[in-house]
Amino acid sequence: MPPGDIKVDEGFIREVQAELTRIRDEIPQVKAGVNPGDTSHPHGMHFVGGTGGASGFQILAGGDNFAAGASLEARISALAAAVDEKLSAYDEKLSGYAQGLAHVIATSDSTEEANSSYAAFEAYLTGSTQTPTPEPPTP
Repeated sequence: MPPGDIKVDEGFIREVQAELTRIRDEIPQVKAGVNPGDTSHPHGMHFVGGTGGASGFQILAGGDNFAAGASLEARISALAAAVDEKLSAYDEKLSGYAQGLAHVIATSDSTEEANSSYAAFEAYLTGSTQTPTPEPPTP
C-alpha cells in the first residue's frame, strides 16, 4: 500500500471497536482509584461515593476553623466530582462509538448479502437460461 493510503476494512473496524471497549472497561477501575496499568497496587479511593456527590475519600486539611483547609477540601471535592462526571461521560461516548461501529459492520454485511441477491436476480433479467446460484453469505 503506498504511503498516505488508508485501508479501513472489517478487521480494522473490529480492532478499533475492541480498543474502545478495552478503554471503556478501565473507567470503573479509574473511578475506584486503581491504575489500570498496575491493578495490583491501588493508589487511591473512589472519586465520588455515597449520595449527593459526596467525596469518596477523606481530606484532612485542618479543622473547620481553618479557612484555607476548608477551601482546599471543598475544591478537591468539587474536582473529584467533576472528574467522576467526565469519566461517566466518556464511558457513555465510548459505548456509543463501539455500538456505532458494530452497526457499520452489520449494515455492511447486509449490503453485501443484498448485492449478491441482486447479482443472482440479474441473470433472470438478461434472459440467461442458467439458474443463478448465489453464494451463501459468509458469517
